[in-house]
Amino acid sequence: MTLLGERENLCGKSLLQLVSSGSAIIAELLRISSAVPRVFLYDVRNEKNMYAQVCFDFSYLKEAEEYENRVNSTSGLLELDTEFLETNSEFAKRAYNLFESMIKYWRDVDVFLERLDKGYFIHHSIENVLEDTDGKQLISEALYLYGVMLVLMEAKLPGIVRERLVIASYRTESSSQLEYIDQVCKLVRRTESSKKREKGIAPLEIMFSRFCTERIQIVAKSILARLSTDDIYLTNAAFPAPEMTTIRLASQAALIFIILYLYPTTLKSEDALMRQIIDRHFCDNWIIHIYMGHTVNLAQEW
Repeated sequence: MTLLGERENLCGKSLLQLVSSGSAIIAELLRISSAVPRVFLYDVRNEKNMYAQVCFDFSYLKEAEEYENRVNSTSGLLELDTEFLETNSEFAKRAYNLFESMIKYWRDVDVFLERLDKGYFIHHSIENVLEDTDGKQLISEALYLYGVMLVLMEAKLPGIVRERLVIASYRTESSSQLEYIDQVCKLVRRTESSKKREKGIAPLEIMFSRFCTERIQIVAKSILARLSTDDIYLTNAAFPAPEMTTIRLASQAALIFIILYLYPTTLKSEDALMRQIIDRHFCDNWIIHIYMGHTVNLAQEW
């Protein structure tokens, strides 16, 4: 009996709910990224952006009172600010809710893994979930979907746009409605201004490191070990020929690409395991399909 084959299996139900909620969050991310108002996309120096003086990024948080005083004391700026917020506050709040849901999703994944580790789910552990046909797919996808959120957010919502959306929401909502504002700011802060970026660390690595816990890294390491040798989607029957190996394991290769960022030690220093992963999944395919048409070029990413 598989993890999902038992009707009252709380572990299987919890994991399935996690993965389905992750997919829903990504769908909302794609909808929002395709509908961002142009005012948030313009360069502040662009003469077409009439709202440039009231569309703030995270620099606002350092001197909020000074920014508000300037808006209130400059002729015509208060009316422009009011118009900007009234026009865009609903979309900004929707974007903020998306970022908050990503925080909550990652927290839920961490809580699930903690409960699994501490025996909350009777008869289940990380090890036997990774042995289960459904379990190893779902637990891999739970981590993968969070990584996809980060990859798509970085690709489709540039850092400056994320910051402007959060600040627009911050200025129109009460503090009681922004319970996760600190975590949201940490999540969406642009990577190009990070000190780590100045040291040559890749943007994706910066994004993934912001909330990655030791527990997540341990589980990611176990998942990578499983993915490096297993065929978790049971595709061998459909693609039996040896020359079709990378095609057969393409979906699994996407999981590996994402999860490697959750345990970058493998990517950077575990040469034997990386050799095994590359030979099996990427030997003749360096353009990886990540999610819904979004691809990455490993020659650039690695």
